Amino acid sequence: MNNMDRERKESIERTEGILGDWLYPNAQGEPTLESDKLDFFHCQYQTSDSFEEVGQYYLKKLAPNLPFKSDGGSSYHIGNDQKWLFRYSPPSYQHGFAAALLVTHADEDRTISIVVIPAVEEERLVLLITFEAR
Repeated sequence: MNNMDRERKESIERTEGILGDWLYPNAQGEPTLESDKLDFFHCQYQTSDSFEEVGQYYLKKLAPNLPFKSDGGSSYHIGNDQKWLFRYSPPSYQHGFAAALLVTHADEDRTISIVVIPAVEEERLVLLITFEAR
């Protein structure tokens, strides 16, 4: 392994360590980092799981007692210790809308935003993750 490959591997491991369980368990692929700094970065993963599975995972992480609504909707919390937003829009082929999922979580240490959209040519979902340390 050359020095560049080693640095890339270490960067990926640090990124995934920083994201922890905010990285969806069935996310696949190497993140495409758009920054070498790990206090603010954007990365991308994919999964073959459904919008519902990904949505249920993140809603349970944010608010374990809230039921997931497969027909879509929004929930949010604004508290002193943390703020979060969950927005799910199921696909509506009748009206030409693709499904989308938005998850944002902010606490005193960090802000994480996750946008989940369908991949253009595959039956996969793309997870776009932005992280900022405070």
